[in-house]
Amino acid sequence: MGAGVVVIDLRRLRNEPEYRRGIERKRVRPGLVDEVLAADDQRRQLQTEVQRLRERQNAASKAIGKAAPDERPALIEAASALKEELAALEPVLAEAETRANTLALQLPNPADPRVPDGGEDDAVVLRAVGARAAAPPLDHAAFGAAMGFVDTEHAADVSGSRFAYLLREGALLELALVQWVMSRLVAEGFTPVVPPVLVRESAMEEAGFFPTDRNQVYEVDGGELYLVGTSEVPLSGLHRRETLPASELPARYAGFSSCFRREAGTYGKDTRGIFRVHQFDKVEMFSY
Repeated sequence: MGAGVVVIDLRRLRNEPEYRRGIERKRVRPGLVDEVLAADDQRRQLQTEVQRLRERQNAASKAIGKAAPDERPALIEAASALKEELAALEPVLAEAETRANTLALQLPNPADPRVPDGGEDDAVVLRAVGARAAAPPLDHAAFGAAMGFVDTEHAADVSGSRFAYLLREGALLELALVQWVMSRLVAEGFTPVVPPVLVRESAMEEAGFFPTDRNQVYEVDGGELYLVGTSEVPLSGLHRRETLPASELPARYAGFSSCFRREAGTYGKDTRGIFRVHQFDKVEMFSY
C-alpha cells in the first residue's frame, strides 16, 4: 500500500466538534475517530522526541569538533549513545506514522450540515411530477430486451454477469443523452473533460476511495494502476499539485468516462438489466 495522503484536517478534527460530527454522520466505524486521534497523538509525541534527539546529536557532533583531545572520548561515547537511541526510535516513529495514516485514510470527508441523515430507506419524496400510468409499465430490462436495445444474454457469454450490449437505438440514446447533458453543462459554465480511466493508487487514496472501497475496484498491471468507478477520481486529481487562486473559483468540470465497479457485496441486488453493472458510462459534475 502506498504512503497515502491524508485529506482530513486532523487539527480541525481534534478541536472543532462540528467538523467531527460531520465525519461521524457518514456512519464511520464506532470508535474510529478516537483511534485516529490517539494514533496521531502518539505520532506527534514520537516526532517531537526524534527531533529532540536529532538536535542533541547535531550539537554533540559540533561539540566533538571543538573539544580538546582529552575531552573527546567522553563526548564521542555520548554521541554514540544518542545515535543508538535515535536508531531504535526512528523505526517506531515510522510504524506510528504508517498506523496513523492508515487509520486516517478510513475517514470520509465531513458531510455538509444540510445533508439529511440516513440511507436509501430514509429518503423522503419532496414532490412527484406527472401522473402514474394506469397500466403497470414494463421495467427497463423487459422493455430493452423486447425492443432489442439491451442484450445481457450475449454479454454474459462474452464477459460474465452484470454486463450488457447496448444496441441500435439503445446505443444512440446513450450518445444523445451524453451530448445533451454536456451541452447543458457547458452552457452553465462547466468545462467538458474526457479523463483517463486508469489511475495510480495515490489518486484513489486522495479521492477517498482507498482503503475503504478497495474491494470494489479492478486493479491492472499488478496493482500499479486501477480502473476508476467514477470520473470523480481523475477530476479530483486534475489540480492535485496546485493551489487555485480564489479568483478562479469555482472551477467546474463535467467529466465523461466509462466506469468500472466490481459490485462486491451486492449479490442478488438489481441483477436484471443495467442498473448495477460492472461497466457503464457516466457524466460526472465536479467543482473546486
